[in-house]
Amino acid sequence: MASAALMPRVRIMVVCSEVIPSETETDVFTLEGVRQELHSESLPCYLQTQLFLVLSSPRSQTCRGEILIVYEQTDRVIRRAKIEAVFQVKRQRVPLAVNFGACRFERTGEYTFQVWFFSSTGESVLKGEQTLEIFLDEG
Repeated sequence: MASAALMPRVRIMVVCSEVIPSETETDVFTLEGVRQELHSESLPCYLQTQLFLVLSSPRSQTCRGEILIVYEQTDRVIRRAKIEAVFQVKRQRVPLAVNFGACRFERTGEYTFQVWFFSSTGESVLKGEQTLEIFLDEG
Protein backbone atom coordinates (compact mmCIF):
# COMPACT_ATOMS: atom_id res chain seq x y z
CA MET A 1 0.00 0.00 0.00
CA ALA A 2 2.88 2.39 0.72
CA SER A 3 4.14 2.11 -2.86
CA ALA A 4 0.67 3.03 -4.21
CA ALA A 5 0.80 6.33 -2.29
CA LEU A 6 4.10 7.23 -3.95
CA MET A 7 2.86 6.49 -7.46
CA PRO A 8 1.34 9.11 -9.76
CA ARG A 9 -2.30 10.06 -9.37
CA VAL A 10 -4.68 10.27 -12.31
CA ARG A 11 -6.30 13.72 -12.10
CA ILE A 12 -8.08 13.69 -15.47
CA MET A 13 -8.84 10.80 -17.85
CA VAL A 14 -10.73 11.38 -21.11
CA VAL A 15 -11.44 8.98 -23.99
CA CYS A 16 -11.48 10.85 -27.29
CA SER A 17 -10.71 10.59 -30.99
CA GLU A 18 -7.91 13.15 -31.12
CA VAL A 19 -5.74 15.23 -28.79
CA ILE A 20 -4.50 18.42 -30.45
CA PRO A 21 -1.75 20.43 -28.70
CA SER A 22 -1.98 24.21 -28.89
CA GLU A 23 0.39 25.86 -31.34
CA THR A 24 0.76 28.92 -29.10
CA GLU A 25 0.51 27.73 -25.47
CA THR A 26 2.36 25.05 -23.51
CA ASP A 27 0.26 22.28 -21.93
CA VAL A 28 -2.98 23.44 -23.60
CA PHE A 29 -4.93 20.88 -25.63
CA THR A 30 -8.09 20.58 -27.68
CA LEU A 31 -9.86 17.24 -27.31
CA GLU A 32 -11.95 16.10 -30.30
CA GLY A 33 -14.65 13.43 -30.16
CA VAL A 34 -14.85 13.11 -26.36
CA ARG A 35 -17.09 10.17 -25.49
CA GLN A 36 -18.32 7.73 -22.88
CA GLU A 37 -20.19 5.56 -25.36
CA LEU A 38 -20.29 4.60 -29.02
CA HIS A 39 -23.38 3.68 -31.03
CA SER A 40 -22.65 1.53 -34.08
CA GLU A 41 -24.85 0.10 -36.84
CA SER A 42 -22.71 -3.05 -37.12
CA LEU A 43 -20.07 -5.05 -35.33
CA PRO A 44 -17.17 -5.19 -35.27
CA CYS A 45 -16.77 -1.41 -35.26
CA TYR A 46 -13.65 0.72 -35.29
CA LEU A 47 -12.84 3.93 -33.47
CA GLN A 48 -9.77 6.17 -33.62
CA THR A 49 -8.99 6.15 -29.93
CA GLN A 50 -6.80 8.34 -27.78
CA LEU A 51 -6.67 8.68 -24.02
CA PHE A 52 -5.86 12.07 -22.53
CA LEU A 53 -4.46 12.02 -19.00
CA VAL A 54 -3.34 14.60 -16.49
CA LEU A 55 -1.13 12.98 -13.87
CA SER A 56 0.40 14.33 -10.68
CA SER A 57 3.01 12.98 -8.30
CA PRO A 58 3.80 13.63 -4.64
CA ARG A 59 7.53 13.69 -5.50
CA SER A 60 9.89 14.20 -8.42
CA GLN A 61 10.32 10.90 -10.22
CA THR A 62 10.06 9.02 -13.50
CA CYS A 63 7.28 6.43 -13.54
CA ARG A 64 6.64 3.66 -16.03
CA GLY A 65 3.38 1.91 -16.57
CA GLU A 66 0.85 0.79 -19.10
CA ILE A 67 -2.70 1.41 -20.16
CA LEU A 68 -4.94 -1.53 -20.92
CA ILE A 69 -8.26 -1.55 -22.76
CA VAL A 70 -10.20 -4.44 -21.24
CA TYR A 71 -13.50 -5.95 -22.42
CA GLU A 72 -15.31 -6.26 -19.10
CA GLN A 73 -17.47 -9.34 -19.85
CA THR A 74 -14.44 -11.55 -20.48
CA ASP A 75 -11.54 -9.58 -18.90
CA ARG A 76 -9.81 -9.82 -22.29
CA VAL A 77 -7.24 -7.13 -23.05
CA ILE A 78 -7.89 -5.77 -26.55
CA ARG A 79 -5.11 -3.12 -26.56
CA ARG A 80 -2.21 -2.01 -24.41
CA ALA A 81 0.24 0.86 -24.48
CA LYS A 82 3.39 1.49 -22.45
CA ILE A 83 3.68 4.91 -20.81
CA GLU A 84 6.32 6.93 -19.02
CA ALA A 85 5.66 10.06 -16.97
CA VAL A 86 8.47 12.36 -15.88
CA PHE A 87 7.83 14.58 -12.86
CA GLN A 88 10.64 17.10 -12.45
CA VAL A 89 9.28 18.62 -9.22
CA LYS A 90 6.91 17.59 -6.41
CA ARG A 91 3.18 17.92 -7.15
CA GLN A 92 3.81 18.70 -10.82
CA ARG A 93 0.92 18.02 -13.20
CA VAL A 94 1.94 16.22 -16.38
CA PRO A 95 -0.38 15.91 -19.42
CA LEU A 96 -0.08 12.73 -21.44
CA ALA A 97 -1.82 11.75 -24.69
CA VAL A 98 -1.81 8.05 -25.57
CA ASN A 99 -2.73 7.12 -29.15
CA PHE A 100 -4.20 3.63 -29.57
CA GLY A 101 -4.98 4.13 -33.28
CA ALA A 102 -8.05 2.42 -34.76
CA CYS A 103 -9.39 0.14 -32.05
CA ARG A 104 -11.58 -2.79 -33.06
CA PHE A 105 -14.60 -3.37 -30.82
CA GLU A 106 -16.09 -6.77 -31.60
CA ARG A 107 -18.97 -6.87 -29.11
CA THR A 108 -21.38 -4.61 -27.31
CA GLY A 109 -20.77 -3.85 -23.66
CA GLU A 110 -18.26 -2.06 -21.46
CA TYR A 111 -14.60 -1.60 -22.29
CA THR A 112 -12.47 -0.18 -19.50
CA PHE A 113 -9.33 1.89 -19.92
CA GLN A 114 -7.08 0.98 -16.98
CA VAL A 115 -4.02 3.02 -15.97
CA TRP A 116 -1.34 0.91 -14.23
CA PHE A 117 2.02 2.00 -12.81
CA PHE A 118 4.93 -0.24 -11.83
CA SER A 119 6.78 0.17 -8.53
CA SER A 120 10.52 -0.28 -8.14
CA THR A 121 9.78 -3.72 -6.63
CA GLY A 122 7.84 -4.79 -9.73
CA GLU A 123 4.40 -4.41 -8.17
CA SER A 124 1.63 -3.21 -10.53
CA VAL A 125 -0.80 -0.67 -9.10
CA LEU A 126 -4.09 0.30 -10.74
CA LYS A 127 -4.39 4.10 -10.50
CA GLY A 128 -7.38 4.92 -12.69
CA GLU A 129 -10.23 3.57 -14.80
CA GLN A 130 -12.57 5.02 -17.43
CA THR A 131 -15.33 3.09 -19.20
CA LEU A 132 -16.41 3.27 -22.83
CA GLU A 133 -19.66 1.47 -23.62
CA ILE A 134 -20.44 0.08 -27.10
CA PHE A 135 -24.06 -0.15 -28.27
CA LEU A 136 -25.48 -1.79 -31.40
CA ASP A 137 -28.16 0.34 -33.08
CA GLU A 138 -30.06 -2.09 -35.29
CA GLY A 139 -32.04 -0.78 -38.23
